[in-house]
Amino acid sequence: MYGMQSKINQILRGAETIRRNSREEWKERAEKSEAEVERIKEQYESAAESVARMHEAAVGEIRGPIISVIEDIKAVRQRAEKAEAEVERLKGLVMDAARKGDELLEPYRLRAEKAETLLKQIQAFIEALNQTNKTNDHVTDHRLINLEGLFD
Repeated sequence: MYGMQSKINQILRGAETIRRNSREEWKERAEKSEAEVERIKEQYESAAESVARMHEAAVGEIRGPIISVIEDIKAVRQRAEKAEAEVERLKGLVMDAARKGDELLEPYRLRAEKAETLLKQIQAFIEALNQTNKTNDHVTDHRLINLEGLFD
């Protein structure tokens, strides 16, 4: 019986060793799993923080999404695209108005150039008249004839 008891004790010790080893293995596996869960949790929180910062940058404030983060950002992008299109449309209108303004002002510019030329000629005539008035009357008559031609 002693031999049998010894075998039973040996089997029990073996079972205890297996159980202890199994516990250690499971404990080690559990610790590894907990560490993995913690690492994944940190990655998730980091990603969530990045998405929150991007959402804040897109919508201009810290708040929860109205529809979803992606839809909110898409809506902001669409508003920006509409604003850019409106800016381009307004630029076109301003350029058209500037061209039309130039076209409308062209006759007045030409008249102003003619008036400026005429004014210079009149001033030159008056100066010449002042200089020649005392010395030679036929030069003054000739200048008057030239001046009359300017008004045709």
